[in-house]
Amino acid sequence: MRWAVVAALAVLLALPAVLSSYAVTIFILIFFYGFLGQAWNIVGGYAGQLSAGHAAFVGVGGYTAAMLSIEAGLTPWVGMFVGAALAALLGAIIGYLGFRFGLRGFYFVLLTVAFAEICRIAVSNIDAIGGALGLYITFTGDPRQFQFRDGRVYYYIALALMLAATATAWAIERQRFGIYLAAIREDEAAAEALGVNALKYKMLAMVVSTFLTGLGGTFYAFYLFSLQPNTLFGIPLSVEIIIRPIVGGAGTLLGPILGSFILTPLAELSRLYLGQGGLHGAHLIAYGVLLIGVVLFLPEGAYPRLRRVLQRSRLAPFSGHRGSDERSHAAPVAGHPRSEPGDERSHPAPVSGHLRSEPGSRPPPQKTLLVVRGLSKRFGGLQAVAGLDLAVEHGEMLGLIGPNGAGKTTVFNLLSGFLTPDAGDVSFRDRSLVGLPPHAICRLGLARTFQLVRPFPRMSVLENVRVGALARHPHALEARARARDVVERVGLGAREHVTAGTLTLAERKRLELGRALATEPTLLLLDEVMAGLNPTEIEPIIRLIRGIHASGVSILLIEHNMRAVMALSHRIVVLSFGEKIAEGTPADIANHPKVVEAYLGDEYVRAAPA
Repeated sequence: MRWAVVAALAVLLALPAVLSSYAVTIFILIFFYGFLGQAWNIVGGYAGQLSAGHAAFVGVGGYTAAMLSIEAGLTPWVGMFVGAALAALLGAIIGYLGFRFGLRGFYFVLLTVAFAEICRIAVSNIDAIGGALGLYITFTGDPRQFQFRDGRVYYYIALALMLAATATAWAIERQRFGIYLAAIREDEAAAEALGVNALKYKMLAMVVSTFLTGLGGTFYAFYLFSLQPNTLFGIPLSVEIIIRPIVGGAGTLLGPILGSFILTPLAELSRLYLGQGGLHGAHLIAYGVLLIGVVLFLPEGAYPRLRRVLQRSRLAPFSGHRGSDERSHAAPVAGHPRSEPGDERSHPAPVSGHLRSEPGSRPPPQKTLLVVRGLSKRFGGLQAVAGLDLAVEHGEMLGLIGPNGAGKTTVFNLLSGFLTPDAGDVSFRDRSLVGLPPHAICRLGLARTFQLVRPFPRMSVLENVRVGALARHPHALEARARARDVVERVGLGAREHVTAGTLTLAERKRLELGRALATEPTLLLLDEVMAGLNPTEIEPIIRLIRGIHASGVSILLIEHNMRAVMALSHRIVVLSFGEKIAEGTPADIANHPKVVEAYLGDEYVRAAPA
């Protein structure tokens, strides 16, 4: 691949010597839109934040550099960085307004479109910068003014811009920054639970993206020698920017470039042949048809499909030598069908009879790790949690049980920062957690899993766990090594390169455990890690949890599988309608009259071992 890139670059550098001036112009547009697409890709592809008014930052950069050149005599080679800095400042403001207040999806799209429209109207009404008629730049041919008589110079500048943006994306992709952006794109809440400061990294992505886009504004202004408000700040230019990464493969390194090589010639051909009959915007019709095809047949874009085809062609000569061990992951063991998503059950369930039913020996008394006092949370007329008190000691495994709707997961959300309590306090290692965001709580040493498994589906098993490892090991290579150890520990070593979205439910449960464990927690909150699993799948999870606990990690466990709870827990707290109704050893809880009435039932007591 490295030599292929070098060869392609050598060809591109030599092309102007043999191309016509029209062909050079086409390549300039390919490179320029590839550059803008790559700049947008940082926030829209890697981070998954769909800025649909990104053309506004082209306009900000272009107008700033042009006005500094015309009015102050500042060379555009300097003015372009001033314009890029102003674009980045405005991008930071728009990003903060959107991200700080939780705008996602269509709401963030509308915010960026509204910003572009405000810029268009404002610029159209300021006569000092040309008003509605636009701003025109006098051609002098002076290279110091970013003007060249030979069009091939623009070719090399546009190529350099595209390569610079691609190098920036390449560097981001291989650092913690890029890994975190991918996790945020896949599942922001799950990323926060693994120590990712989503606001910080989305803001950084927005600033880098808008800075690069602002740089492109200077090239736009001094290549075309005019700036028109309706063109620069309008939706069509934003569509030109966005559609290239989407067609090529958003969130991939070469997707925006491939998309530009596909779409830019297509736009020129459609304008040339369809526009002759007075059909204005013909290229947008061609875009629409192509986009429909991409959505239907290449939903991830052209580059990911091309990469898979090339990988299969390289592996094809060896396909006949693959052993049967590879196929073993694809078929369930006879008599034990694989669990499927949606099978998770939330009622008390026994496990196989040979599971040890006595809890592990209680740890010696030590300093209390977690203290909860008077914790309360109401949702409208529902009191989800009411005045809860509990404590977890160092080295303890505490079970939290109760019927559906008892408030167990709400307690976990309050402890991990996803909800703010109405009253009460949570103290972890003598520090209050109330008001802290999830990523800060995770970095203090409190990690959690989710009741409904939340893998990053388009990332591999190893990449999923590496997100958690980065909380303690900021260097990507070190985090990868730590993640590989954790993947082996949770029994997914043979599946580390498999995409998480293709795992079975039991494997995804292990992955949830592995991601949380990779953050190196002091206290681990496990939310129904056995729900939906059959007895054969539960027993290894039990052993895994015991191993984690034996390594020195304290555990707070929510589980409906009562035999497992009794086998694992040193103490058990029982909730009913948000209130604690009992607390004690497993033996005490199994025979507690309120617990039997509210949750276990007489059948469980009769079936429980003596």
